Amino acid sequence: MKRDRLFSSGVERAKWDHSKRSFLFPLQVSDILAPVMKVTVTLVGTLRKYSLPETPGEWKGQIAEGSCVADLAQRIGIPDSVVKLSTIDDSMAKLDTPLKDGARVLFFPPISGG
Repeated sequence: MKRDRLFSSGVERAKWDHSKRSFLFPLQVSDILAPVMKVTVTLVGTLRKYSLPETPGEWKGQIAEGSCVADLAQRIGIPDSVVKLSTIDDSMAKLDTPLKDGARVLFFPPISGG
């Protein structure tokens, strides 16, 4: 018996359904048609739960060209309200900051203490 083929782009995975000859959700049309950029994300603190089990605290994947930090957070499954600080290549970034191919992004949750 052949193993199911997987299409993987970071957290999102879709299985190939041999009987229907199509991918099962959550593959997005933009994953196939749009030019993409590769990004690496480091998830700090409580945001680590959004990473893959095999790479704790990190998410590597692709996102459509022209995407911004908020689009990336959404792609990973992080609500915008949870990301309080982000950096791109060691520089502070707002949620509307555009991404570049090969970017290294860090997401930080709200931090409290005394």
